[in-house]
Amino acid sequence: MFSPAASVPRLAVLILLVLLIASFVGPQGYARADSWTVQLTRSQAKNFAETQAAAKSNWAFAISPDGGWGRSWEYATAEGARTRAMQECRLRLRKGKRDCALFAENGKRLMPVVIETRRVSKVYKPVNGRSAAAVIGLAPMSFRGNPQAAKAQVAAINAGSLNVANPPGDRALMTMLRDRSLATTSGFESVVYFGRPQAQRLIESNSGLLSIRFTGWRATREGAVCMENGRWATGKPFGNFCLVIHAIDNGRITFSWGDSNASRSAYLIAGDARFAHVR
Repeated sequence: MFSPAASVPRLAVLILLVLLIASFVGPQGYARADSWTVQLTRSQAKNFAETQAAAKSNWAFAISPDGGWGRSWEYATAEGARTRAMQECRLRLRKGKRDCALFAENGKRLMPVVIETRRVSKVYKPVNGRSAAAVIGLAPMSFRGNPQAAKAQVAAINAGSLNVANPPGDRALMTMLRDRSLATTSGFESVVYFGRPQAQRLIESNSGLLSIRFTGWRATREGAVCMENGRWATGKPFGNFCLVIHAIDNGRITFSWGDSNASRSAYLIAGDARFAHVR
């Protein structure tokens, strides 16, 4: 038989549990903020000292309370240095660890004695396409190409009868891609970042990430996307590289590599998937 008196303690316990969970979970997938009295670990202090000694302009150093650190120097802008230091620090994070914050830049300490920190619930590390989509998010863009015509353009470029810089660029498609990343979802995964004006491709391999930087890129109305004057991270020339975008449907891409007829799936990531991100 139902007893109102007996149900009161159970209700009280349920309310207490809900309040307890709410106190630990915050907005945007972060856990509750915690206070941390800043104290560098031995590794952080060593690398901070090395950064100060080596850097001559636009440098930054970021740390996590759980021991992670990231640094950058010789960037064109202070903002670029800060961004890169945070990205490198977040490469060293795992789910549940406390997020990174800027410790110092250009000879000036930025971090107060006590800071508020949050534990991250998701970490993206290059180059997992599904993880990039979950953490960074998709660019809600749509496009329909002409794969047959685009492949003909790529074939002409590969044969040398058409210069990679000559096909008329399509402003609409280039705007969709610029400052965003194509991230594949199967096999040895890959990320292509379309910058201003450069591009970069990261390729997963058994020995780690391989990197190719291109001096420029162009996309046509038909869906051919070609990058020019590529070089491996070692400095060895790579040359030109093309892919064909068949369609983009609300951030989900169907494409093929320029030298293949096989259709593949990818995501159009709403940001720079070459680097680590957290939520």
